[in-house]
Parts: sequence; C-alpha cells; structure tokens
Amino acid sequence: MEIIITSIIILFIFWYICNNILEKALEQYNELNEYTIALVKYRKTIMFDIIALIFFFIFDINFLLWIGIVYYIIISILEGILLVISLITGLDEDIKTKQIDKDLWLIFTSKLLNEISSIIMIFTLSTLLH
Repeated sequence: MEIIITSIIILFIFWYICNNILEKALEQYNELNEYTIALVKYRKTIMFDIIALIFFFIFDINFLLWIGIVYYIIISILEGILLVISLITGLDEDIKTKQIDKDLWLIFTSKLLNEISSIIMIFTLSTLLH
C-alpha cells in the first residue's frame, strides 16, 4: 500500500513538472505548435499512468497486472530507444550550432519524466503482483 501511494505521489510530481514546462511553453508561443503538442502528450501519458495505477490497485487481478507489466515494458523499451536517439541528436545539434536549444531540452526533460514514470509503473505493478 505504501509503495502505491508513494508511486502516485511521484507520478503527480512528474505531472506537475510537465504541466509547468507546458505553461512556460504556452506563454512563450501563445499557441499550440509541435513543441507544445509534444508536451501535452507527455503530460497526458503521465496522467494516464496515474489513472492506470489506481485502476490496477482497485481491480487486483493477476491477468490484468501481467498485461499492464508487459505493456509498460514494451513502452519503456521503445521510449528508451527514442530517448537515447533524441539525446544524441540534441547534443549533436547543440555542438554543431554552438547554441543550446532550450525548447528541445524542455521536451527532452518531459520525455525523460515520462520514461521514468513508465519504469515506476513496471516496479509498482510487479509489487502488486506479489
């Protein structure tokens, strides 16, 4: 029970951080563009993780937990690969231009929080399974 509450609190903190990043981006651009749309998607995904965790806690069915664990493992692997690619290309682009693109690094931060929330979901669901 303590692990679930701790996980939900951590996920809400991640959601809050992503929400602040989105608010700053909306203040800067005053419209939805590709940066802000990506930030909205990451924020939605973290909120989905919170809702899914509450669902899995209420309906403690092993079959559903296994489906959730497999889903989050697949998502974590795919997002991890994309995260590494974005890190490498972001660093390469910043080195080439000799300037730091803050927008891309804010998106990277939100994506990293999204990846960490998926990993938290894997560990929390596996503890629910036992």
